[in-house]
Amino acid sequence: MAAPGSSGGHTINGMPDSSQVLASLMASMAGTVGPSHSSHGSGTNTNGQLPPHQTPAYMQPMQSMPQQMLNMGFFGMPTGMQMPMYQQQTQGPAPMMMAVFAEVMRLSKPVGSEHDEKILVDTLSESEAKGWTYKTALESLHAINEHASSLWKDYYLDHKTRLDALIEKKRSFGQSSKSKGKGKGKAKEGKRHDSPAPNRPPHKERETSYSGPKPPKPQVLPGGNCRVTESDLEFMMEFINYRANKKFTQEYTTYASALAKRAPHHSVAVWRAQMTKHTEEIQEILLDVKDQYRREGRMCSPSPSNSDERNEEHQSSDYSEDDEYEDKEDDEYEASGDSDSDEEDDLQMMSRAGDRITDADRRVMARHIATFGEDWDRAGSTKARWEPFAEVFAQRSVGAWAEAYRNHKDRKCLCIPLFVFNLTGDP
Repeated sequence: MAAPGSSGGHTINGMPDSSQVLASLMASMAGTVGPSHSSHGSGTNTNGQLPPHQTPAYMQPMQSMPQQMLNMGFFGMPTGMQMPMYQQQTQGPAPMMMAVFAEVMRLSKPVGSEHDEKILVDTLSESEAKGWTYKTALESLHAINEHASSLWKDYYLDHKTRLDALIEKKRSFGQSSKSKGKGKGKAKEGKRHDSPAPNRPPHKERETSYSGPKPPKPQVLPGGNCRVTESDLEFMMEFINYRANKKFTQEYTTYASALAKRAPHHSVAVWRAQMTKHTEEIQEILLDVKDQYRREGRMCSPSPSNSDERNEEHQSSDYSEDDEYEDKEDDEYEASGDSDSDEEDDLQMMSRAGDRITDADRRVMARHIATFGEDWDRAGSTKARWEPFAEVFAQRSVGAWAEAYRNHKDRKCLCIPLFVFNLTGDP
């Protein structure tokens, strides 16, 4: 006998099997959407429901529910807001199922056109670069040209040998074109470097080997010159110590030239003047470095000969600061000396604080006068003329430099710059 409340089908744990459930649901849907029949003619009542004696036990509670509750839906929701599964029971097949069926039909077009094959080969040849597997690449073609991904896979498997050959050919062609492009670039670079490199003098200290102090940031004044700051002085002391440890010398001009190259916001003359102003501290640094050389057994370069300085002082000792005129031979020597001397040598040979004025001092003064051009006579006060000079060459005050100029202004080395400007008007 059949289980109670069943329609005579098999049950599993008191529940009907899937075929019985499907048949019952189909019968219920047919009664809902089909025409209304009498219970005697079709086995259903006037509401399209199965009679109680034919209704499975699991569906009887739903049929016994009041019609008003069924119209309101579960949980008091209006019929239009019911869940889709219940709407399907009262309104027929779901539109979603129809849409899915239409989509399946649309994507059932077989793969095989020339355009399809090109898309397939391109996609699979690029999959390796994208890090895709063939499966991922084929699934990415879903709905392309109205083909489902399964149809793309089937086409590839059906023509695998031929398609793999096309894919490999396309990959090799792409790699060769890239290598040719790189070759052209290298050829162009080679042509650019065919020209011989200019012969550059060897540089003993490469920029990459520099491990000394870092130059400070310059402080620019309104006139364009740079102020000598405490940071500049600290850098100067550290750099001299660094440079002396690398290659010892006592020549101030050597350090001043190196300072101007490393910190070009001040000229050689400015650095040289600051060294003169702080000569005691610099001498202490050089003595310490010299002692370190001795302890390490290293050789220091000999001290610079002071014969030239003594010679300059000897020449200037023949003149007192009150003398205004000298014999013609000395004047001619000094006039030619300005053209023959190097500016760096003059800076090295300038007198120090308390020393007599030397010819090197006068030549440097002449260059200072030349920077004014025709405006020297209109420069006005002593301060306007000599204060900038005294700031650079601090071994003498503004008044001392002005007095030295007054005592020696008729010497040819000081007159020539003015004479040249008056003739040519050139700066």
